[in-house]
Amino acid sequence: MYKRSSVLVGTPIIVLLASVGLPAEGAPGGASEMPSASDNFATSREDRGRRPAESRKVDELARLLAKLQNDLTEMRAAGTASSAELSEAQANLDAARALLRQMTALAATPQSEAKAPAAIASGFQELPIGAEIAIAGLKWATQTQRVQVGLEGNYRFSAKAGERATFDPPRKIRTELVGLTPFSKGQEIRLTGTFNIDPKSVFVGAEWCSIVQIHQADTRRADGSFVNASPMFSLDLLSDPATGRPYLQVRGETGRGEQTTYSPMRILGRIPDIELGRDHALDLIVVDGHGDRGRIAVWIDGKMLVDRADIPTGYEYVDLLADAYRVRGKPQPTTSYLKIGIYAGKGTGEGPPEAVNVAFTFAEAAR
Repeated sequence: MYKRSSVLVGTPIIVLLASVGLPAEGAPGGASEMPSASDNFATSREDRGRRPAESRKVDELARLLAKLQNDLTEMRAAGTASSAELSEAQANLDAARALLRQMTALAATPQSEAKAPAAIASGFQELPIGAEIAIAGLKWATQTQRVQVGLEGNYRFSAKAGERATFDPPRKIRTELVGLTPFSKGQEIRLTGTFNIDPKSVFVGAEWCSIVQIHQADTRRADGSFVNASPMFSLDLLSDPATGRPYLQVRGETGRGEQTTYSPMRILGRIPDIELGRDHALDLIVVDGHGDRGRIAVWIDGKMLVDRADIPTGYEYVDLLADAYRVRGKPQPTTSYLKIGIYAGKGTGEGPPEAVNVAFTFAEAAR
């Protein structure tokens, strides 16, 4: 590996970003020429009402970007770097440029103008944890705070850093309804309605932000330990690191009986730029194959995002593992259940992504 100035080429970008106190979650992105931070903030960083913490991070990131650019230039001039080393150095530079664009936009917003989604919106009332309701012909229960019901029968979810379920580690953010309607293997799971994402929502820093999920029963092994598995289906909102704009994606996962932790992830469909602040029609159909062939189909505003019936869905081990834990002498249930609301955060680390603050409403489809 090459060493140029104080940056070690070959070091993963997440490590480089962490070295200046910046969120590694924003690392992926595309290249574009960026003005220097000093050009953007020469006259504004000390202005009253600006965001000093974000401005400092912009300056730190700008210094890192200059080092990365210098490293790449010297590597090319030396002519001794491998193509893999040059590609990695270019990728680090591209990622730093993309993140600088996001941080520049955030720091340039005066604090007096930075408005976040309201915790409790006008016309909504917060439901107590454990309250049971019916939406779209299905039974649900509130799992966390910040689940609100509106005067028109719609529901609102809002969550920011520090707001999570009692069972979550600090790095996660959650406000959700959990479905009480069980679905068996091969049974069609259907959810229709409209959702509207608050235009003030901030997604930057989150590795994921799911608004709809499908989980399977939390099965346990013979020693009583839970099998650790991700949702078999999720509809995710994410921030494009190159543009800062949110996009919507469908993710499906599948696992086999020998799998003991997380399963492979499949990105099945994406809307590259989802418009905030307006109603979007959602229609989803999922068939849990418990590791066998099932179906994942999603339409947004009548446009098909994905419709796959040729792939395995769900997890085989709910059908059950050879060493599965028996409940009162009987096999564990093999059902799936829906969740709707905000589930965001990071996969590692001690704290949540600090900038994340998301809200959206959901209403069942008119009959």
